[in-house]
Amino acid sequence: MSFAAPLFLIAILAGAIPVVLHMISRQKAPVLPFSTLRFLQNSVQRTRRRKRIHDLVLLLLRMVALVLVAVALAKPTVRHLGGLLGRNSARAMVIILDNSASMATVDQTGSRWERATHVAEQLLNQLSNRDSAGLFVTCGPIVPETNRLYQNHEAIYQSLNACQVRHERADLTVQLQAARSLLRREEAPNKEIYVITDMQAVSWNVLDKQINGKNQSTDNNRNPPRQAGFRSTDFDSSEIIPIVLVDVHGPPLPNVALGEFEMNITAPIAGVPVEATVTVVGDRMADQQKHVELLLDGRKLAVSPTLSVGAGETKRHTFQFTPEQAGLLRGEFRLLGNDACPLDNQRFFSLVVDPHIPVAIVQTSDDDIAYLKDTYYLERALALRNQGTWAIHATLLNPRQLMSEQLSKFSVVICVNLPALDSTTMQKLHQYVMGGGHVLWTCGKNVDPAQYHAMNEEVGGQMLPAQMTEVLGQPAGRADPRHIGWLDNQYPALEPLMEPASLYQSVLVHQHMGMVAPKESDARVLIRLDDGEPLLVERAVGRGSVLLLATSVWVDWTNLPLRPLFLPLMTRLVFHLADSDAGSIQCYAGKPLQFPISADIDSAIEITRPASNNGIPSSFRFSAKDFSAHEQTSSGYQASGSDPSHAFFYSETHDVGIYEIKITSADRTRQLAFGVNLDPVELDASVLDLKQLEDRFQSRTLIFCNQPEDLLDSMTRLREGVSLWELFLIVVLVALVAEAYVANRRVSIEAAPQTSRTPADDWFRRFRKKPDTIHIPGG
Repeated sequence: MSFAAPLFLIAILAGAIPVVLHMISRQKAPVLPFSTLRFLQNSVQRTRRRKRIHDLVLLLLRMVALVLVAVALAKPTVRHLGGLLGRNSARAMVIILDNSASMATVDQTGSRWERATHVAEQLLNQLSNRDSAGLFVTCGPIVPETNRLYQNHEAIYQSLNACQVRHERADLTVQLQAARSLLRREEAPNKEIYVITDMQAVSWNVLDKQINGKNQSTDNNRNPPRQAGFRSTDFDSSEIIPIVLVDVHGPPLPNVALGEFEMNITAPIAGVPVEATVTVVGDRMADQQKHVELLLDGRKLAVSPTLSVGAGETKRHTFQFTPEQAGLLRGEFRLLGNDACPLDNQRFFSLVVDPHIPVAIVQTSDDDIAYLKDTYYLERALALRNQGTWAIHATLLNPRQLMSEQLSKFSVVICVNLPALDSTTMQKLHQYVMGGGHVLWTCGKNVDPAQYHAMNEEVGGQMLPAQMTEVLGQPAGRADPRHIGWLDNQYPALEPLMEPASLYQSVLVHQHMGMVAPKESDARVLIRLDDGEPLLVERAVGRGSVLLLATSVWVDWTNLPLRPLFLPLMTRLVFHLADSDAGSIQCYAGKPLQFPISADIDSAIEITRPASNNGIPSSFRFSAKDFSAHEQTSSGYQASGSDPSHAFFYSETHDVGIYEIKITSADRTRQLAFGVNLDPVELDASVLDLKQLEDRFQSRTLIFCNQPEDLLDSMTRLREGVSLWELFLIVVLVALVAEAYVANRRVSIEAAPQTSRTPADDWFRRFRKKPDTIHIPGG
């Protein structure tokens, strides 16, 4: 508490005046001889006690009234949170500036971002040379000039001028924790936090989940490196630091945004059609008419018809296009026309289009007659030479060539009716699978279950999805064959083959290899016969997978190669195993990119970010030897684990656009691309309920400034305090009224008529105007 006119506090001494007057006016009662009247003694004592209580109350009320008058004349003021702080002491101030995507919105009062930066400049202009200040921004890379306090205010001005709105999602609770932690270490007597935001509810997501008892939903791209926990005690401290919330949002204008999109890709191969479906999110206020255009490599490819989006509704539109050549395809959906927020009008995607999918077919047959080879039907199903250029390019190998071939250039290796391979070849295949390759084994007369079991044990039991037992069934014509009775409709490659059921039920299987999957194995049965026996099993190994087809791909064990199911089954398996359904990899701005890498000491990763404001892309190159053995984050990336399938994280994704990744190892170069976009959660324009905020922070720690123009008044209220002049005058009036009431009550009691009199009462009234005490002899 402070006082505008502290000299008036001397008048508090006037509170002693009633005491002095009382002492002066006291008279000693004379002693009068009187006969013993014992029946009067009790009445006199009760009267004496009652009068003393009344006198004491009157004395206190008169003293309080005089003291309060003196204090009121001194014009007391108290701070909202720091009443004992001096007015002219040095201050430490932190400005938390919300620069999330919603701050780019233009509403009826203008640009939110322009208002926010103007408010920040106002705050900085109020600083004196003794004050220190810091600027915290919610999004974007952390620069040395932010998240610390400066007495050189010019550095803060420069940081403020360099700030810009980002496509990221803010988390204000994390910034408040950091600001309070910083200010607690400061020795300045006055500490203040200003939060300049549009009060978007999702910016307080951690706080909101704590209040409502909800768990935070996560996905593979929603683990920001700066995220921290939030506890109910985070803002409870013996040192109360005031928080001023400056709300810069105004009445909204109509806005339409692009939401999530989906890519339906049969195979990312040149010449194969692609379907892209984008969602248009309507405004809550009014119906809108919009167009969406599709761009590929900066070239406009198509424009949607007029999309009528109702208030609060969504509309989906599907584009279809065919990549004409191999390479990296950079795509963009763009919403045409102007609206309130320009940052939510575009979505980026990327496709790495291959000229073909390379497949190795390993076989031992040396028959000169083509149709007698075990691979005869498989070659034709995958090659489709009569169709001209095709997405799959098959290469025939024998086991000897398999040992000398560079396997990393193949997406899938199909081992057709092979005898058990030697240990060296199996080690090479195992390394290929661990690094992301896929091996499909098919059975036949050359497959010996015991030898395959021994072969598999040499590589830790990881190269077969299930253990072979024995050949089941009889050759064609000797017994009734089995039929395919079930397909896993949850497996992407098999889902389109479910209808009609006759497509797979017409397949006859005369002989097949019995299989038993270990109990601890994560093997997945994809196809079963009508008696429940597994026919096709898959198991993930490292970054790749192994599959086992329990029958042949020739016509000796089954008629599968002759049925309509064979061609789509083989081609869709290859497309799926070649990661064709990965298609466009998406990420959200501010969230880390994550992808598997090899721990090969010779590996290198080159990351090319989208073009910056000056139009020049930024490239970064990392070597695997820098992170193969430990975790490292100082250069904007993280890596964990030491096995060949550990993951790489890249966290500097503050700009939207296409991020290109090139992974170079000793035996191959791998190219990836990520489309980084605005998090769709940021499209929610709901404003936080202030009651929830007060409950969490405690209302005594918050000052709301709903109108940025009134910020200076809020600062005055915070720093100079709230005047208690009126409050003290009200208390004085209450004290005076109470004094008059007590005094009048005493007089009315003394003047009250008596219904019956005794001689003693008459005698007593004779002495009412005498001094206040009567001495009764013997009493």
